[in-house]
Amino acid sequence: SQPLHPALRALPPDDAPTDNWVTVFGFPQGYQDGVLRHLRDRGDIKEWRYSGTNYVTVQFKHPETVAEAVGLNGSILPADGLPGDNYMIGVKRGAQAADKEHAGMLTDPHDPNALANARTWGAGVSG
Repeated sequence: SQPLHPALRALPPDDAPTDNWVTVFGFPQGYQDGVLRHLRDRGDIKEWRYSGTNYVTVQFKHPETVAEAVGLNGSILPADGLPGDNYMIGVKRGAQAADKEHAGMLTDPHDPNALANARTWGAGVSG
């Protein structure tokens, strides 16, 4: 096999650890409940942060769940009774860079009301 170009060697492999974070994007604003429901079907969520717009970053408890979540990239999800049509999501490894600069929407993944109570960047989750 031929050696990799130096720029390609600098890229992390697809299975590189990312502290179990993924960023899911492209869904209509307000559809985060359905997105998180699909992600919970893949594995346990340790923490998540909603942007208030059209992306959410999710940290899974187990690294093997990350690969399964990334496999949802390009999937079409149902609107689940919300106005509008089905929608396509993108899923990438790692947390969106902006999340590291904001407090974000840290939530308790075991609180069934956490999504309904979520507000915008920097706000907490009301209890």
